[in-house]
Amino acid sequence: MWHLTVLTLVADLGAQPKGLLAARLDMNASDLARIVKDLADAGQVECVRSLTDRRRVDVLITPEGRSALDHLNADIASADDDILTPLSEAEREQLASLLRRVHAHHEATGSAAGSRPAAQARQV
Repeated sequence: MWHLTVLTLVADLGAQPKGLLAARLDMNASDLARIVKDLADAGQVECVRSLTDRRRVDVLITPEGRSALDHLNADIASADDDILTPLSEAEREQLASLLRRVHAHHEATGSAAGSRPAAQARQV
């Protein structure tokens, strides 16, 4: 999942410094470095020195990475269609809206089911 997220972010925003990518994703820098290494080993991203700041390493997507991302997005869309088959287009939009609202609430409050203590989770 993180590989897809990093690949998507670099595809959408263009070349990004590793430090900024880690901050944007609220991820430990060493975890990001491992994911970027995996993507680079697969030929999906390149790590290059910034032309403006030689201390900085920028991550950019390669043509192979863009192709892989296109295939992954097509697979995700197909899976979504399979899962959501019983819903009309309006119901799908309503579901997406409700899920975005739940996500926004948990982002704003910093809460999530996985972050509650076990005893509190059992009470719900």
